[in-house]
Amino acid sequence: MKLLVTGGAGYIGSVVAAQLIIAGHDVVVLDNLSTGHRDAVVDGAQFRQEELSHVAQVLDGSFDGVLHFAAKSLVAESVGRPEIYWDNNVVGRSRCSRQCGLLESSVLSSARPRQHMACRTGYRYEKTIPRRR
Repeated sequence: MKLLVTGGAGYIGSVVAAQLIIAGHDVVVLDNLSTGHRDAVVDGAQFRQEELSHVAQVLDGSFDGVLHFAAKSLVAESVGRPEIYWDNNVVGRSRCSRQCGLLESSVLSSARPRQHMACRTGYRYEKTIPRRR
């Protein structure tokens, strides 16, 4: 299978990408390297240094699925700059899901299954934002 791994230069995404390569899959890693590391991208994977918002430029009808691990996860930074985390982790994840859905709908005539998996953290609305003391 040809699979896109977003956040594939990060801690979780790089391990998943490595396991997919070992299993014989064709892997494309998309990561902006804001917290990931180029050295973490497994040998054998194609690497695209792109923002998550550009996922539609990478996806085409040749992909069988997307495994989504691109999220910001630095707690101290998230408290100080929550808008960045909202934009990347909530809005970015939603945009990625929609674009993956567009990929799926554009190839409905294909017999190949399409899959999208999102993993990292869940989000919920909080009435107050914790403040640093």
